[in-house]
Amino acid sequence: MWVTTYYVVDENHLTIRFGPFKKIVPLDTIKSVRKTTNPISSPALSLKRLEIVYGYYNSILISPIHRDEFIEILSKRCKNIEIIA
Repeated sequence: MWVTTYYVVDENHLTIRFGPFKKIVPLDTIKSVRKTTNPISSPALSLKRLEIVYGYYNSILISPIHRDEFIEILSKRCKNIEIIA
């Protein structure tokens, strides 16, 4: 329970679960996503990460196993997302 980390994209939200914590990001607030290897502390278990920028000045780093597939899912569900190479 304490070391569980996963990410779920549903119709309206990205849910990020890391240990006993949970963050919910509305999909309509996501502005951009990009691949990164930023080592800053985050709910990511690998350095192969995605930086998701949402809201006004918020961002979060996650590390889904299949980054490209995760980006594709976000691009289909988020209206105005920018994919940064």
